[in-house]
Amino acid sequence: MKTMKLLLLLLITSLTLSCNNDDDNSPVDKSFYDSWSLIKVNGGFAGTSEEFDPGTIVWQFNENGTVTVTNNNTDEEANDYFESGNYSFQFMVTESTTFGCETSLIVNDNDLGCFKMENNTITLDETYIDGYLVTLVRQ
Repeated sequence: MKTMKLLLLLLITSLTLSCNNDDDNSPVDKSFYDSWSLIKVNGGFAGTSEEFDPGTIVWQFNENGTVTVTNNNTDEEANDYFESGNYSFQFMVTESTTFGCETSLIVNDNDLGCFKMENNTITLDETYIDGYLVTLVRQ
């Protein structure tokens, strides 16, 4: 009986020591938290096609769950998403990959669509619902 208790204790100890909390629930790596220039907004029902010079509209994603937008666009008719200010953001991981979308970006309670980050480019794609395709590039 002592042997059984000792084996059980060793098993529990080894399981406890072998477990670690390396699960990062964030769908992005640390390089995401940076400054990004909004350079393109395409799509929608009207077929919008907006292009902005890098640095005109900057989204600074912060690790505390806020994004600071600096919007220097002077074209009032252009769809540039957000005025200058601070907004909250979060990721929504979807269980369905129906449209190839595993993660959506939510800014200020607005779902901006499927989030993809490759190298120095972020795309936000909601074209599957006749929405926009937004492109941001690293500053």
